[in-house]
Amino acid sequence: ELFKGCTIDSKTLVSSIKKLKERFNIDKVIIVADKGLNSGQNFYEIKKSGLDYIVSSRLKNMPKSIVDTVLDRNEYIKLNSTDTKEEFSYKSVNYKHKIKVIDESTNSPKYHDLEEKLVCTYSSVRARKDLADRTRLIEKAKLIIAQNNKSALVANKGHKKYVTTKQDDTDDNKTPNNATELELDNARILKEARFDGYYAIQTSRLDICPKEVIENYHLLYKIEDSFRVMKSNMGTRPVYHWTPKRIEGHFMMCFIAFVLEREMENIMKEQTDEKSTPGRIQKALLDMQVTQLEINNTDYYLRSKHDALAGRIFAKLKIKLPNNLSSKKDIYEYVSNI
Repeated sequence: ELFKGCTIDSKTLVSSIKKLKERFNIDKVIIVADKGLNSGQNFYEIKKSGLDYIVSSRLKNMPKSIVDTVLDRNEYIKLNSTDTKEEFSYKSVNYKHKIKVIDESTNSPKYHDLEEKLVCTYSSVRARKDLADRTRLIEKAKLIIAQNNKSALVANKGHKKYVTTKQDDTDDNKTPNNATELELDNARILKEARFDGYYAIQTSRLDICPKEVIENYHLLYKIEDSFRVMKSNMGTRPVYHWTPKRIEGHFMMCFIAFVLEREMENIMKEQTDEKSTPGRIQKALLDMQVTQLEINNTDYYLRSKHDALAGRIFAKLKIKLPNNLSSKKDIYEYVSNI
């Protein structure tokens, strides 16, 4: 499905899922998504359509009572781990999620209560990463404060949230002064440090096992990886087209290329247990070139030395490699046969 960029997620998602349900006769659907889908309007549209969701929670924006419950480690269950030095634990909390929905007919807000399960996790590895990420941003903030560089706060950067301004009521002569000075927001730092290592996932299915919620949410990495491959290797973005027909054609070609590339990965993995990244596969095939030579007024094509991976790809696809030296007729016949 291809939609205009100005279309909101809830509309595109629900319509696409409905088509999938009808096409493949799917009875129950649970949508798994990251924070990008986390909004009351989206949840309302999903539930109204008879679907369920597993979505990354905006934990810091939740009510204080829920946050305190999540940060209380007393009821966390530690998962078995071969590395006893590290901890990964979880607990689940059932709660009522109050959401605000804009009524399209009256354009006025309405409030609804959604029954949800919050699956909370704590990871010691994530805690160290959160600390390291915050420390790096704090060092940048300190540098800005030392230089009193207010212009650096204009850009929407991560370190900006750790810098606050303090109003000077008087100058050296005890007269009113509107100047401001920068300082480190220690209260913000302490508040965010409480969340180190914690993560929460919310789902509308109360009967689902917390471990199943965690496992299914972690599968999102496949989707993220697919977007990365589409944008980088396949050159989906930016789009240098303006008419709808050409835009659709561009995305269709990129998607077909992506499907073929994924199929190539699966073939190599199933038959040779070889983990070949999209970049390696693409480079191996692009490096297969021929050089045109002229000998006695006759054109010949000399095959360049190719990557071993390219040879294995051709073998698995049962495609014969071109000869080291081919005439023009031979090379044209070879390409047409493929």
